[in-house]
Amino acid sequence: MRGSWGRYAQSQSIQELEISDGIVDYARAQRSDHALLGLTYQPRPDLDVELDLYEKRYSDLRPRFENLLNSFVLLPELKPDRIRIDAESARARGAELSLRGRSAGAALDWWATYSWSKAEDLFADDAEPRSWDQRHAFGAGLGWRDDHWQLDAALTWHSGWPTTAIELVALEPVAVAEASPRNSGRLGSYFTLDLRAARHFAFERSLLTVYLEVTNATNRNNDCCVEYEFNSEDGTPGLELETTPYLTVLPNLGLVWEF
Repeated sequence: MRGSWGRYAQSQSIQELEISDGIVDYARAQRSDHALLGLTYQPRPDLDVELDLYEKRYSDLRPRFENLLNSFVLLPELKPDRIRIDAESARARGAELSLRGRSAGAALDWWATYSWSKAEDLFADDAEPRSWDQRHAFGAGLGWRDDHWQLDAALTWHSGWPTTAIELVALEPVAVAEASPRNSGRLGSYFTLDLRAARHFAFERSLLTVYLEVTNATNRNNDCCVEYEFNSEDGTPGLELETTPYLTVLPNLGLVWEF
């Protein structure tokens, strides 16, 4: 068993002043209190079981800026969905259960992890999920290796990240869109299967590794962001919303030569 508690202070680096969002003064250092309780159990030599519980409390937060719908754009500060978040404090808590196993010869190993977590911005009379709040997550992996080959597979699943719904509420005298409470909705769940194969060539004074990686091997369309556009092509203003995906299947071939 193990437990720990710590208090950390994070000052703002000189290049982190958010000039593009209109901030011209540096903020005081943010503070974070971390508490962790963990248990590791080995029922047999080839299996490890680990349980961790944690809580983090943040205070003295400086304002931050986010885009309600899509932050994966070249100049997010120019988009109309840019907002300022002035939370009084924040909190993150969660639990993680991990299993790790290996074969007797150490040629094959595997792991699996499940976690539950909750991350919130806290205001005087409300709490809102932080944009990276990830309530449920599961991961698993399998690896095999010998003197020349290394084969790995890993899958990741997690529940959808928060998003904010928006709708058109008025057309006259101008089109007006209204957002629901921040991060009150959820995008679809995320899943990816990643594969990697590597071949090692040992020389007298160097090692050459040739590898092939395939990210999102199942070519799944995972929800990333929401794109929006006002459209009045037919004479009637309208609001078009479209959920866009992350990258689909992505192969990567490379080599590493170590001297």
